[in-house]
Amino acid sequence: MKMYIKKHLRTQPKSFHLICVILMATLLNVGCKGNRSSANSDGESIPFEIIAQGSQSNIKEAKQVAINDTNELNSVFNKINATRKPGITIPSIDFSTKTVALVTAGESSTGGFAVTVDKVIRTEEHVIVHVRYDSPEPGSNVITVITTPFTMISFENTGLPVVFERVEE
Repeated sequence: MKMYIKKHLRTQPKSFHLICVILMATLLNVGCKGNRSSANSDGESIPFEIIAQGSQSNIKEAKQVAINDTNELNSVFNKINATRKPGITIPSIDFSTKTVALVTAGESSTGGFAVTVDKVIRTEEHVIVHVRYDSPEPGSNVITVITTPFTMISFENTGLPVVFERVEE
């Protein structure tokens, strides 16, 4: 069989090989793009700033919320700072120009967990916050401690609804 393939390939013109390579590259490129969300191809990246991030939010459930006023922001920071002395300073946010997003990973019984924002994308319909949840590798050495990882960001207020999309590694 190997001999047949080698002999057959030698008898084909070089243009045939070039066409095959181009066809395979095109198919691979189309296949890779097929799994992307429309936000990646149609959206515009929005710069964002990390306001607070850490392993202790004191928020036991996983959450993804947009914060739109000072009272909500103060309430969240009161929860985050409940066991901190001194607490994290509550930032001054002008909600007419900025939106705040909070992402928490919920409660875990060990260290090594984290939640991060990879990017923020604006589409015609909404703003998409791309969130990545990290966890320790099975069998890795981690501290035994209750953690409640979180990340809080701010970005331009577009007036559009905010949605969250989980990003896989």
